[in-house]
Amino acid sequence: MMFQISKIVGGLLDPIMLFTLLLGIVIWMARSDNYQTQNSGLKWLSCLFWLLIAAAILPVGQWAMVPLDNYFAQQKLPDRVDGIVLLTGDENPRLSEERGLPQAGSAASRYLHLAVLARRYPQAQIIVAGTTDSHYKPREMTTQQVSAAMIEAVGLRADRIQYETKSRTTHENAVNVVEMVQPKPESNWVVITSGYHMPRSVLTFKKAGMQVIPSVSDYQSGTDIDLIDYPALALNLCTLRTVAHEYFGLLAYWYYGWIDTPWK
Repeated sequence: MMFQISKIVGGLLDPIMLFTLLLGIVIWMARSDNYQTQNSGLKWLSCLFWLLIAAAILPVGQWAMVPLDNYFAQQKLPDRVDGIVLLTGDENPRLSEERGLPQAGSAASRYLHLAVLARRYPQAQIIVAGTTDSHYKPREMTTQQVSAAMIEAVGLRADRIQYETKSRTTHENAVNVVEMVQPKPESNWVVITSGYHMPRSVLTFKKAGMQVIPSVSDYQSGTDIDLIDYPALALNLCTLRTVAHEYFGLLAYWYYGWIDTPWK
């Protein structure tokens, strides 16, 4: 039930959804027979128009993404690593099945990064944690099969990989992996995920009882962001959507007690 509620609330807090709802209300006001309501509606409509223009040329999403990407600086990994956890994220089993090629979307770089670390630490235990099946509604193919195909594509042996296939959220990732491996206090475990997702991941694993070392696979923001960007409304809104999801996620996880603090 908690998973379904989080998806509903997350959908309602989506910036694009909020803008659409607000636009609908404003249009209704502008078409009202009441002069004051109609006048207010037209004023708000004008505000929304300029807000849309600002969203097209100002990289607000990129600005908000930087603190997430920079939350954990890329750390030097220790000489000994006992295990590596890759968190799934955008693997699409339905599209993979329909097209006959593994589709990992924005999570593809995580498998490339895994290949690098797996070769660097040949004795490390490797766990691929999570499922996207509840999101993409596959027919027959599963997230695990997509992950296995990606593992093969990057040249790793299948017998090195263990799969945790029940978790649908970062919280479930952490709880299930901790239960699965029962890590010792002195063990070194590395977690692989995208930069913007790393803060919530590390904090959640820590709360679940597993101190992990972050190893970022990809970044969504640079170190030199222009004040005004070329018009790219769709791209900026998609970035803002990702950022909003993560910030709301941090607050929600803190509220439910799944992390100790939403920010360090």
